Amino acid sequence: MEFLETIREHFEKEYPREGCGIISVVKGERKWFPCENIAEEDNHFIIDTKEYLRISRTSDILAIVHSHPDQSSEPSELDINNCNALGKQYYIFSYPEMDLTVVE
Repeated sequence: MEFLETIREHFEKEYPREGCGIISVVKGERKWFPCENIAEEDNHFIIDTKEYLRISRTSDILAIVHSHPDQSSEPSELDINNCNALGKQYYIFSYPEMDLTVVE
């Protein structure tokens, strides 16, 4: 994944909170959009609806990305439910290991 280092840098800035973002296609190119995590708790993430809508208006969203700091990349039940509700892939990275689990 060509964005891996940029995603890692974003997770590093957000640590110990979960980092989050979106991978989209803009004019035929995949692009990484780091997002602010507006969740109150460090071990959850919420992407602001306005930010999500702004990105979705100018690109085709492929995946929601977030980190599990100091944990495995294994999806939680909430991750699976949110993935199913949105109908978008979830890329979950353990941090700092950067192991990846993709939920579809």
